[in-house]
Amino acid sequence: MHSEKTTALLRKLVKINKAAQSWVIFWNTLLLPLLIAIFVTYLLNNKGIVDLIVWALAGIVATIHISTIILQIKGSTLDTMLIEYQEKSQKLDEISKEFLDLKSFYETDASYFSTQRTATRFAVESLSYAVGKIRNSELQGTRLSDEDTHAMIHSLIWPIVVYREKLFSFPSGSLWNMALYQLNADGNLTPKWREYDKRIKPRNRDWKPGFGVVGMSYLHKTIKYYEDIQKHSDSDHNSTSDMETYRSIIAVPIIPCEDSSSVSDHEPSGVLVITSSEPEQFNLDRDAVFLNIYANLMAILLEKVQTHAEHINQEEEK
Repeated sequence: MHSEKTTALLRKLVKINKAAQSWVIFWNTLLLPLLIAIFVTYLLNNKGIVDLIVWALAGIVATIHISTIILQIKGSTLDTMLIEYQEKSQKLDEISKEFLDLKSFYETDASYFSTQRTATRFAVESLSYAVGKIRNSELQGTRLSDEDTHAMIHSLIWPIVVYREKLFSFPSGSLWNMALYQLNADGNLTPKWREYDKRIKPRNRDWKPGFGVVGMSYLHKTIKYYEDIQKHSDSDHNSTSDMETYRSIIAVPIIPCEDSSSVSDHEPSGVLVITSSEPEQFNLDRDAVFLNIYANLMAILLEKVQTHAEHINQEEEK
């Protein structure tokens, strides 16, 4: 692991090396030739007779020269690019860490998308089976029972229940709840289907369109997501138990027709709601498209059930 202290130490070493190499150049190009010239002149003037002190000075000069040679050799082997190498290495470490993070994100997303694909495939198979069953019932002129309709809805949503941990990263021990709300005869949204953690005691409350997360999703025909119900101003209307059990909520409207292929203004057939006791349980970038696809499959089923019921009523009135 590189640090600022390491970089500072390397900078000092480079400065010392530059100073040492400057001394080597100064010694070899100026001082040493000058001392040699003085010594030669001394020898010529004294006809080769050298005093002991001169020999001592010559020994000192020779020692300094040998030390300078060693310093020059050592300095030439010292890489002056150490700081640059260290900085490059540090950047490579940062890029490597970023790559590992991206790899982790990719593996996580790949796992999510693989699970979404599996859940969608099972949902499509359930829808295909349900449509075939409705068609057979229509050919026989029989009415679907509430148990049959509930079973088809259950089969369609069940893959989300089974794969909830991988789909939405539900942590171990968290409380979860899934419900399908539809309008009743009083015009309120009431739960027609529900699966939940058995530690929860559901109250099965009705919601008026425009009230609560369920009602707002129904009225505005858009996904509504509360990352943390405790941070919303309307949380004062919820009990302490509600704020702990249903802390993050996502509601998806089930709209029969979202494009301009029909001139009618279709109201949602219902609202699919998923809750968690953990805050920020859901991620719209990851979950919105998947849940909208699921809501479209649910819309096909509910529309088919409604059309079948209307057709049977017409036949009975004849």
